[in-house]
Amino acid sequence: MQSLRNTLTLKERLHPSRFIRGEKATHRPITLNHRQIFILPSGQGLFFAIMLSLMLIVSLNYNISLGFALTFLLGSLSVVSIFHCFQNLAGLNFQVKSINPVFAGEPTTINVQLINHSRTRWAIMLSKARNKEPNAKRNITANETVILPLCIEGEGRGRHTVGTLTLSTQFPLGLFRAWSPINSSQEFLVYPKPSKTLIPFQYSPSYHAQNLSLLKTGDEDFSGLADYRAGDPIKRIDWKATAKERGVFVKQFEEGSTTEVTLDWEKVPGPTAEEKLSQLCRQILEAENSSIHYGLILPGLSIPPASGPAHYKATLKQLALFQS
Repeated sequence: MQSLRNTLTLKERLHPSRFIRGEKATHRPITLNHRQIFILPSGQGLFFAIMLSLMLIVSLNYNISLGFALTFLLGSLSVVSIFHCFQNLAGLNFQVKSINPVFAGEPTTINVQLINHSRTRWAIMLSKARNKEPNAKRNITANETVILPLCIEGEGRGRHTVGTLTLSTQFPLGLFRAWSPINSSQEFLVYPKPSKTLIPFQYSPSYHAQNLSLLKTGDEDFSGLADYRAGDPIKRIDWKATAKERGVFVKQFEEGSTTEVTLDWEKVPGPTAEEKLSQLCRQILEAENSSIHYGLILPGLSIPPASGPAHYKATLKQLALFQS
């Protein structure tokens, strides 16, 4: 990784935004060093400094030797804690892992991988600015790799980037806070929010003719026998085998047909594009759950009927990225 002196000008290094939003966005692993870690007194640290100042003033005014000793001892401990607070972050390897898509309005879980190649790190906290969800916090033992999950508020439909995440610690005394803002360019998708009401599929005699159809041909073919299980249809019990006291069996059949439906943007009612996308999203969920082969037609895009996880993700991705 290039040094900041080679990548940032003096003005960029001293700009206040660098202390809040971090450096230039990246998706690569980052090993924290002295150029990326900042440290300032915490609220408790400021109160502690005020109390030390008062102790010193009183000791000077009344020439209290014990007061001097206690003031300098506590002051020395606070100075030593600065070093330990910084070292608690230095050397950690940080990387944002891939993020699973979610539906609009649902919280997104960001998984951050932290690799610790040295001593135990205490009270490491992961947070995101203006996020109302609880921060992630834990200890990391020596030579341990951990995944820190951070839940962030739901976003609107589309493609989003993670943005700035902050690793911080107040170890060991809570008097200082060391932090490192890391600007991640990792992207994630947010699908449309599924409509609460499902508009039934519109059927027509032919998929190729109407671009929206449900077609089922052929009959079910006998494929064999299976042991009866509670809930199996009674009409499928093989009574001949049962009468011969071989046991209770049910007939199994294979369908000689496929069911296809194409979901067409033009044929989905809705006053706004978002409502249409919401309804199409609900129909995709229903079709996938019903094992129906479904296609998708959007303005300028046509996906032929299919089913399965890959097809499911491909169709929802197009809804997420759709520009009206």
